[in-house]
Amino acid sequence: MPSLKMLLNYKSIFASIALWASLLATAFASDDIIWQLQTPEALASAIRIDAHRWASVCHALVPGPIHVRQKTNSEQSWIQIPVQLVAQDPQSDLCLLAGASEGTIRASSTLQWNTSAALNVPILVQAYDPHKGQVKIPGRLLAWHCNTDKSRCLIEHNAPTEHGYSGGALLDAQQQLIGILTLRRTDVPSLGYAIPAFNLLQLLSQTK
Repeated sequence: MPSLKMLLNYKSIFASIALWASLLATAFASDDIIWQLQTPEALASAIRIDAHRWASVCHALVPGPIHVRQKTNSEQSWIQIPVQLVAQDPQSDLCLLAGASEGTIRASSTLQWNTSAALNVPILVQAYDPHKGQVKIPGRLLAWHCNTDKSRCLIEHNAPTEHGYSGGALLDAQQQLIGILTLRRTDVPSLGYAIPAFNLLQLLSQTK
């Protein structure tokens, strides 16, 4: 007969499985928020802000044509839109891109924001993998690393990321944007970092 401790452990395991399943399931509604960023030298990810603007990390940009693209509903072809750099914040490494969609984009979910996420909350990394297409990887928010006046921070998480995920989204269980993916630890692949969503909000407020 199982002990009370075993039953509690089983309950905790099943609760965790249910939580991750719910997180992954709700993320499918935000598929249209994540786009692939294509430059002459590399592929990265971008977050769609509205019908004409996307955000990504500046270190992914190189001189030359830049496009954002996403698979169509039929998954047989790509929607590809040329974009230009319209604003940047060198301190946070965030760049704002703009392009004319001309009504070719599917209807978008409204981007929601979470600017004060608590530690150890379940999160979901959502990005475009150059080889796998769109990926969704669960993890947890581990730490905030900030300068003295807390004007600049990085979020540490344990969802493994790869080359090409930069510019993707760190989402909470309600599909709210916590951060924008940036660096990863080369010595500890399971640790990555994201730029807090409030830095992107600040950049957007300066470009209205």
